[in-house]
Amino acid sequence: MEIQEKRATITLIPDGEELQGTGLFQIGERENYTDLTALGSRLVFLGAAENCHLRVDDPYVSGRQVMMLFERGAWTVSQYPEARNPTYLDGALLEGTQPLMRGSVLRVGCSSWVVTSDAPHTGEFFLRARNLVEFCVAAYRAYGTTRRAAKALGMNDRTFRRRLALSPEGRQLLAERRPQPRKRHSCDPLGIPVLSGRDTSP
Repeated sequence: MEIQEKRATITLIPDGEELQGTGLFQIGERENYTDLTALGSRLVFLGAAENCHLRVDDPYVSGRQVMMLFERGAWTVSQYPEARNPTYLDGALLEGTQPLMRGSVLRVGCSSWVVTSDAPHTGEFFLRARNLVEFCVAAYRAYGTTRRAAKALGMNDRTFRRRLALSPEGRQLLAERRPQPRKRHSCDPLGIPVLSGRDTSP
């Protein structure tokens, strides 16, 4: 089935495939890609402090929020022990140490990153999904609201919410969502260039 989702590129990741990520692409920023291996450190800190490798200007991010460690040929991510704000990986609270997988969504405060395995083209990113419904769930995690996610995918909000409701996880996300304020600068993505996607699910 050919689909024309005008704001993101979908990558269908088969069951059992675990492709490690080596970089982070920040949602809402054009070409804001960080190659973790190019930072020259096996231990990388993300947070609001000036001495962090990846500095985040977000009032809901702790001085040191997240630490990423490269060992045995792969990157892992965990929350910094003294961080006061929660960190989410693929919509779930980050607990312990987890692998950084391509297409996963890392979210702290109002800021989101998609884990990548190579440098993306301007605005292009991939989300872990095996079908369009899972893709909508992943997009909701990345953008934080149905309105922003629907706009990014070129859907109207009602259609997007209907697709979310087709999965148990999507229904749970809809039930837990909170009313969003009309204006929150730090949460508003700046926009993603037009791209196309392909859904090969039956």
